[in-house]
Amino acid sequence: MTTRQTPAYAWVITGVCFWMAVLAWGTVFYGNTVYLPALKTEHGWSTSLIGNAITLFFWLAIPVTLLFGWIADKFGTRLAVAYGGLAIGGGVAAMGHLTEPWQLYAVYALIATGYPLIATPAISASLVPWFGPRLGLPLSLALTGASVGGAISVPAMVGASSVFGFTATVTAIGALVALTIVPLALFVLRRPTDAHRAAIAPETSFTARDALRTARFWRIAIAGGLGLGAQVGYLAHQLAYLSELLPAADAAYAISLGVAVGAVGRLGTGYLTNRLPVSWLAAATYLLQGTGIAILYGASGLASVYLGCAIAGLVIGNVVMLPPLLLRQAFGPAAYGKVYGFANIALYIGAGFGSGLAGWLRDGTGAYGPALLAFVAFDVLAALILLLPGMRPKGNA
Repeated sequence: MTTRQTPAYAWVITGVCFWMAVLAWGTVFYGNTVYLPALKTEHGWSTSLIGNAITLFFWLAIPVTLLFGWIADKFGTRLAVAYGGLAIGGGVAAMGHLTEPWQLYAVYALIATGYPLIATPAISASLVPWFGPRLGLPLSLALTGASVGGAISVPAMVGASSVFGFTATVTAIGALVALTIVPLALFVLRRPTDAHRAAIAPETSFTARDALRTARFWRIAIAGGLGLGAQVGYLAHQLAYLSELLPAADAAYAISLGVAVGAVGRLGTGYLTNRLPVSWLAAATYLLQGTGIAILYGASGLASVYLGCAIAGLVIGNVVMLPPLLLRQAFGPAAYGKVYGFANIALYIGAGFGSGLAGWLRDGTGAYGPALLAFVAFDVLAALILLLPGMRPKGNA
């Protein structure tokens, strides 16, 4: 599909997806790194108790993503995204009104039913019908919203909580999510016309069942799960870990630095997706993330912390952007929602395990060092899965 065949409204959809990413990552993905220390301070709950709730969140999102994949392929994403805005908005607002641990788990269960519906599964499924095989650049532009959300959310939530209190802050943020996502989903988000679909060159597409039978699918899914597990575990505990090394304000700005350079890394990767094998880009992403985390493991001052955060942050968006591109290139558009839904089983298992593992190791050893080393190992293994002889697929996938 050439650029002139892309209707102007496709870029409106990209803008909606950008805002979805701002809120999904700003309030949930990066929000977790604010909620964890705030809830520890407010209630005296252990790191592992809160980390296990985050693990539950990712694992409960697995069946939601599978169901969403079927809905997206058959009906589109509009109604699902609207529900996602309500679920996340309500869950984030409720975060400030908890009194018992079971309520924390219930809130994360609610958020789990909405997060895939405004995050990468919904964003990529909303864009695939409009852009055909040239998904790399629009997906990277949309997911730049993740960097914007992360860069703004952590210092903003930390600062607002210190002035207005944690409860007022998360209540306002929850309202923002619901009051913007729902109308955008219902009145702006839609699928392209049949005429536009016909203008896209026909492609060979796998059914979900056929894709699951290939080694390529499992290589992408397992490597993605390991890389996302390392990233989620690192990010969910990042503020808590950095606060042991730096004042809270410096720690928040170190996180924002990593998120900000992630926007540059994501846009650069979007440019390269049509010029280099995406499997190479994914392997490089995992190795760079592991390098940044390894630097943080040995960090002893502000400069080394900022360096580690910047290197890990440079590829922070690629970890969620590249698996959809690998799957889209490998298996085509017809059953994309279902194929991505099944891949998300591995992705979300890894994400949930990473957060829980960091909490268990922190409480068990009294330090975050063992968890950081585990995440480095996850990243190295993910890269090897994509690069070892006989593992890299033919072509650009």
